[in-house]
Amino acid sequence: MARTRRLSGVALTILAACALLGTIVPTAAGSTVSRSTPSSAHAGQQSSQPGDYLSLGDSVPFGFSPFPNRDYPVSFPDLVAGSLHLRLVNAACPGETTTRLIGREQPRPRGCDTSARSPHVNYPGSQLEYAISYLRSHPRTGLVTLMVGANDLFASASPQQGLQTVRQNLTVILSAIRHHYRGPLVVVTYYSTDYRNRTFSAITRELNAVIGAEARHVGAAVADGYRAFALVSSVSPRRGDPCAAGLLIHLTRQICDNHPTPLGAAVLALTVDAAFRDEGRR
Repeated sequence: MARTRRLSGVALTILAACALLGTIVPTAAGSTVSRSTPSSAHAGQQSSQPGDYLSLGDSVPFGFSPFPNRDYPVSFPDLVAGSLHLRLVNAACPGETTTRLIGREQPRPRGCDTSARSPHVNYPGSQLEYAISYLRSHPRTGLVTLMVGANDLFASASPQQGLQTVRQNLTVILSAIRHHYRGPLVVVTYYSTDYRNRTFSAITRELNAVIGAEARHVGAAVADGYRAFALVSSVSPRRGDPCAAGLLIHLTRQICDNHPTPLGAAVLALTVDAAFRDEGRR
């Protein structure tokens, strides 16, 4: 059965305090991460290594930046790979829905085009097809993470319709992964972009409940991104505001994008790292 790893409030408070003091500013250039070599991403062309880590999902695990002329920010998979000494293969794709991930939407003409600047793999077809191919040819993979579902809500006519879509598709996705892979599998839940907004936060919790339930069905661990961001945001200048806490990328002085800063990525990485290590002690 899956268990949600609850992080120490003290640990997260220390992390937040350091951020507010400007002492924690991880960067892609300064982090010691193990990255996959970009390629046309035919999984069978890569040799199997005992420390491979396959990251799946949307723009959050991808490490998306709203500023295309800047370098890609560090992603939480980058930091997890560095912490656990794993070789990262990041197949996450910006804008991914659960429907597109399993190939039930029109595929992108160029696959998941991630640009030559990024450390991600590029592949034709769906992300799930790539994942299955990769896991078949890399039986010694040491970790798989998945973070997907939020974009389904944005694309649906209603939140309830989106939640039903996520529930149905995650059953397919997680079952397929488990059919080809029995190692550590961590599913990451979503943070709220504003914990003071009760309506939006409630929808996010509903989405996370669906994600957690589907994870439990296949014995996956759950990294509680919602609670982690909430704890750090609680000590920000404006309590409950991840933007003010430095967890989200600033578009202007007062307005933030939905995607994590390096600090936000570090908070998510901490939850994944804890869930992974907790699985190893079971």
